[in-house]
Amino acid sequence: MTRAPNLDANDKLVKRGLLVSWGGYRGTVQRVRTGRCLVRFSSHGSYVYPVTASGPLAVDGKWLPCTSVQVVSP
Repeated sequence: MTRAPNLDANDKLVKRGLLVSWGGYRGTVQRVRTGRCLVRFSSHGSYVYPVTASGPLAVDGKWLPCTSVQVVSP
């Protein structure tokens, strides 16, 4: 049996507008495409841009594989 591409690490469906967690950062899903989602990170109402090994994340968010995030609230 194959796994649906838009499921998170806990097999919950990733949809636009949901709050997700990725590497300790929380963000809102802006868009979802097959197997990946655009996440805009926020902290206490203001947007933050966490720095990763490849540099700071983009201003509008970062495309992440859906399986690498976890849905925090439905």
